[in-house]
Amino acid sequence: MEKIEKEARAFSEAKRRKTLAKEIVQDFEKRREARRSAESGWLLNMKFLGGEQYCDVGPRGEIIDEDKRFYWQTRRVYNRIAPLIDARMSKLTNLRPSLSVVPFSDEEKDVQAAKLTGAVLQFVADAIELPQLISKATLWAETCGSAFYKVTWNEKGGRQVSVDENGAPVYEGEVRVSVVPSFELFPDRLDAESLEEVGSLIHAQRVPTAYVLEKFGVSVEKASGSDILAERKDLEEDENSVLLIERYVKPSVQFPEGKLEIVAGETLLLEAPLPYFCGERNERSFPFVKQDCLRLPGAFFGQSLIHRLIPLQRAYNAVRNRKHEFLNRLSMGVLAV
Repeated sequence: MEKIEKEARAFSEAKRRKTLAKEIVQDFEKRREARRSAESGWLLNMKFLGGEQYCDVGPRGEIIDEDKRFYWQTRRVYNRIAPLIDARMSKLTNLRPSLSVVPFSDEEKDVQAAKLTGAVLQFVADAIELPQLISKATLWAETCGSAFYKVTWNEKGGRQVSVDENGAPVYEGEVRVSVVPSFELFPDRLDAESLEEVGSLIHAQRVPTAYVLEKFGVSVEKASGSDILAERKDLEEDENSVLLIERYVKPSVQFPEGKLEIVAGETLLLEAPLPYFCGERNERSFPFVKQDCLRLPGAFFGQSLIHRLIPLQRAYNAVRNRKHEFLNRLSMGVLAV
């Protein structure tokens, strides 16, 4: 009898996990569809920055190439956007932020503690190469309007301090900071202006199947259906890769400790409370920090300067090309048959 009950509970739990995984994938697809227009704008910005400036957003949100109307039309590109972004990047990357800690009071012990904490903070910033991360995030923010820093804890980082009962090494651990482009982040509300107003976040990224096997000990297959990141050339679909979906749910009355749910393919890999106490009062919260280029009212993602420059760039290319066509006619004349 106990064996039957145990098997029934195991079957019920497996069914619940499969249903939850399917619900997370459906939630991801819903957020993807709601954010499609914004993503099309980011792709167009990347095209114009790279010099592919005879394209536009199609009716279904895809990037389409514009054909010549007449065979004699000149369609050269005079990229004025890239030098402007390079100049802004040069100025922004030279603004190195300084990390400091303010003492709680003017007492000697608080002052010394602040100095010690500031030194530790600067050591961590040097260890994670913070200036390079800021430069990378700034480039994404200048191109797409927003970029994100993901702050996590690497258990295998730092120095080895001991070994466990199985003889495996135990490390002291260290902070890990990575840059997350806007393409990979999906909030539950697109009208929220900050991370504090968001109830849940989805971080979706394409990873090798070997990564999932190493981190979670599970061999998974890719999920059926379309892929959010398939439109980007640097993240094309691969047989040896799978879409890893991490859904972060902020603490609430229903979930006092929040939730972290991870799905790869159609398999639920992890279901646990939010792991990091990174909130304002040492509360559980999202391990993300947002950086905007130009903030917009009532919008989660910021706006890039490239978005404002695209109409000017189109007009500049058109005028320069019309001048070349006019000069060609003056020098060659008009053929009459």
